[in-house]
Amino acid sequence: GFTSNNHTAEDQIALIHGNRAHQLGVPAFIDNTALFKVMCKFFGIEFTNPTMTAKAAKPYIKTASRAEWKRHMRLHVS
Repeated sequence: GFTSNNHTAEDQIALIHGNRAHQLGVPAFIDNTALFKVMCKFFGIEFTNPTMTAKAAKPYIKTASRAEWKRHMRLHVS
């Protein structure tokens, strides 16, 4: 896992400057998940999230055992 509960939902500061910054049209406050779209727009990258049916996704879904969950929590919670 790469997640933690140390920063979930906290406001983050992002500074956008440069000769094309005004073209991005970023408001003062945006969700952090919108930053990816802003970066794609800046670099001229067209991106759409992949889609998958529930049936196709099923092999990738994993339920963590209690031992795995405890290990994960020990590693990622300070």
